[in-house]
Amino acid sequence: MSRPHKARSTRLNLQSFDDRIVPAVVDLSAAGATGVANGAILQQFDASSALPSANRTFLQVDGRGVEQGYNTDGKEQKFGGGNSYSGRSIQLSQVPLVTASDGTQYRAFNVDVREPGSSATVSLDELRIYTDSSRKLSGYDASNLTLGGKSAVYDMDGAGDVVVLLNAQLNGRRTKGDAFVYVPNSVFAGASNSDYVYLYSKFGVTNGASGGAESWSIRQAPTPPSVGGGTTSSISGTVFYDHNANGVLETGDGDFGLGDGVTYVQIHLVGQDSSGNAVDLMTWTDASGNYNFSGLKAGTYSVSQVHAAFDGDMPQVGGLNLINAGDYVGSAGATQIVDNYDSLNDTGTDGILGISLGAGQSATGYNFTMVQQPPA
Repeated sequence: MSRPHKARSTRLNLQSFDDRIVPAVVDLSAAGATGVANGAILQQFDASSALPSANRTFLQVDGRGVEQGYNTDGKEQKFGGGNSYSGRSIQLSQVPLVTASDGTQYRAFNVDVREPGSSATVSLDELRIYTDSSRKLSGYDASNLTLGGKSAVYDMDGAGDVVVLLNAQLNGRRTKGDAFVYVPNSVFAGASNSDYVYLYSKFGVTNGASGGAESWSIRQAPTPPSVGGGTTSSISGTVFYDHNANGVLETGDGDFGLGDGVTYVQIHLVGQDSSGNAVDLMTWTDASGNYNFSGLKAGTYSVSQVHAAFDGDMPQVGGLNLINAGDYVGSAGATQIVDNYDSLNDTGTDGILGISLGAGQSATGYNFTMVQQPPA
């Protein structure tokens, strides 16, 4: 069942404007902080916990400002700009396999940051993982995000741009490890235990490095935390141009040359999972206008458009104005549709509220539509 809401005027930008997108921030700069990025769970690590201290560093990057690199036994690639790195091969069998309380299995990677003094916080801006039977893979290509021609099996930014903040002061510069990154074991389904794992990372784009080295290691890991992720539940939908205003995505909705889906719309999910944890996630619609929040636990959630994504200086395309026409309840139902917006710059409550999500449930059809603004 669908219910339209009050129209709001919106300008649509179909140009590529990646530089305008505000990334989601996973802030691990506080003790015990956790977050989720494209299915992976990230947790600040207390170095005083009773884990064995033995670990194996397989990648270290160093520099000022931006620093990047990947582990390999092959020839190291030059990235320039005072950046240096060194790495060695690791096999999938060496990466710790841990199981969350819901039965989901993860591979655990440990990251250690060594930034000095008041500049102790550094950003992890890119993280990609590759696998191959060779231990000498090389040749990272930033244009198509491949390593030695191979596509990543895991990309931290695969569901939207993410920045992770890490604070070297929490554990001190002499300890080993500041955070664990738990990557779903399912991404390695096509690899054998004897295959080699390559981790590419880039630090310092958002918060620059100040001269300390960052390193990745494999070591015993604790059970992943519960952060509203790690199960198979999901909420998804589409933002699309609804030519005939019937609430259905269908052939003909692209009559104005816009295509069916509206891309680069930010979608906000908030709620509480069945364990009582607050969940607050952001994502962006893809090139087809689709969005998806995966890895959710059972709970009660709400989804809304972030209308600021269309505000300010975004140019029009062909002079065409669109207005937001309707919010539509999907397969898991909802208790309310709320619209308290009086203008594009308002920040009132808006969206589809009270979505009751069951364990293992894929809730679909939580759509937001737009139509052409009528003449004044």
